[in-house]
Amino acid sequence: MHKLKICTLIVAVVAFLIGCKQQDNRTNLIKSNELSGGSVESIDIKEYELKFAHNDKIIKIKSSDIPIVNQYLNESDDPESEIRWMSLDYIGKVKDNTYFLLKYGRAIKLRDYVLIKFRRNTFNSSITLAFGIYQEHKYSLDNKYLAFNFRYNQGNTVLRNDIVVIDLLEMKKCILTNVQEKYQPFLWWISDYKWVGDKKIEISIPNIKEFDFESLEKWGLSEDRESRVIEFLVD
Repeated sequence: MHKLKICTLIVAVVAFLIGCKQQDNRTNLIKSNELSGGSVESIDIKEYELKFAHNDKIIKIKSSDIPIVNQYLNESDDPESEIRWMSLDYIGKVKDNTYFLLKYGRAIKLRDYVLIKFRRNTFNSSITLAFGIYQEHKYSLDNKYLAFNFRYNQGNTVLRNDIVVIDLLEMKKCILTNVQEKYQPFLWWISDYKWVGDKKIEISIPNIKEFDFESLEKWGLSEDRESRVIEFLVD
């Protein structure tokens, strides 16, 4: 398991307003009343420059490069406070690409996560991962895929997990397939997972028939915690 080097959030530069397209050729979002005779109302969209410290360097990201984050900040009553709650974790480097995990949201435990890809120190792309509690990540044997483990607690006795696999080259989510088992996010209590091939991953889950709260709680409190392993093909 790779250990993360937590990046400290420094400051966000003052947001600047993107003006009306008709006036200065910059993007403007228009909300139109579809009723006959309705008025046209312009909605101000703000962009924020996020700054994070990593290895004595400053990493800069424009919120507009990550639409879901930009939308989140624009819908917030206190975007500056939201920015202060953000953190950026170093994930690793594969060839010329460097990967970071952006965490945002002000919940105490459950947060939103976005994987960010830099190519030769320049922002390249991003992809939304999950809403939950980040646990760990594991690279595939050929370093082409990255599997993230997220969890959430159901009460004090039950855990549910989601394994999110990303194609690092294309920055897209992969589908986990098995002819007998359908993968469902946050259904199972996943006690372990590992890569067993370039495109094969094994997941250990409770050896029980039902995965309702009571069944998982009973399994979690048992002494043996008998598990079974499912092998998934990454597609």
